[in-house]
Amino acid sequence: MKPNRCVCQIMLISALSFVCSLSLAANTAKPAAPVDDWKGTNFNTAHSASVATEKPFDPTVHEAMTPAGSVCSEQLNAAIYRQDMLHAFESNAHYDNCAFETTYEYIQSMLKQSDAHFRRAPDNWNDKTTVPQPILDGMLALGQILHSVQDFYAHSNYVELIQKINPVPEREQDIPVMINWTKEGHTKIQDYIKKGLVSGRVWWTFPHHCANTGPTHADLAKDSATTNAGAKLSVWKRAAGNEKQKNYNVAYNLAHRGTREFLQWSGEQWPQIEKHCGKTLKYIITEDKRQADLPETSP
Repeated sequence: MKPNRCVCQIMLISALSFVCSLSLAANTAKPAAPVDDWKGTNFNTAHSASVATEKPFDPTVHEAMTPAGSVCSEQLNAAIYRQDMLHAFESNAHYDNCAFETTYEYIQSMLKQSDAHFRRAPDNWNDKTTVPQPILDGMLALGQILHSVQDFYAHSNYVELIQKINPVPEREQDIPVMINWTKEGHTKIQDYIKKGLVSGRVWWTFPHHCANTGPTHADLAKDSATTNAGAKLSVWKRAAGNEKQKNYNVAYNLAHRGTREFLQWSGEQWPQIEKHCGKTLKYIITEDKRQADLPETSP
């Protein structure tokens, strides 16, 4: 008995459809979160910032970090570093997908958490080598905010946009830092959105707010000097010599300035930080450890 030709064709089509479905599923599955490989703060290479309340921070003249300051800094930096692992799929934590509004809301929610923690800190804590748990919890929340503050410059087109808007700042140091944890800073970001500010699309993080035809994370990422956007030369020269700065260096320097301003602001908001951590903290700036530029291969 010969097999029915029509039945064979249907079976073949079904088999091919099943194989194609498996292939698409494999290609569109979101990647795993990065492995948590945090090894602790390298205080020899970490950067100094002030949380003192009585004077602006001069990076060339600052008090030595206290033992308690190292404990606070460790908590802060662990949160900055681990944001890519613990909140890998949240656009709000990384300024992905043009999530400017929801990232502002996220930062505000973390500020409220910080405030609640710092206000619970005991007034009669006399041990200068240890830090009460409410302070550590507050530093954890500040570290999560700082990850977003730093990512703004690496994951958006702010560095590129500021080079196109007249008048272009004469020096790199004159580029405005976005105080994006305040209402005033958020209003400025909204103004830049009207001028073309976007952040990169990541198809597997949510929520999505970009146009479908907008640039991807791979197009805009400046987390290192080797990415396409990071390797491009800016209009600004280095402090020494005539060599132009890469966009990566500009974004990195802005992240530094933003971090210092945020920590100075935090010290002014919560004097409990200086009381329990000392006047000086150490912070890190990290590269994105997620596979955020993984292309979506589904139709």
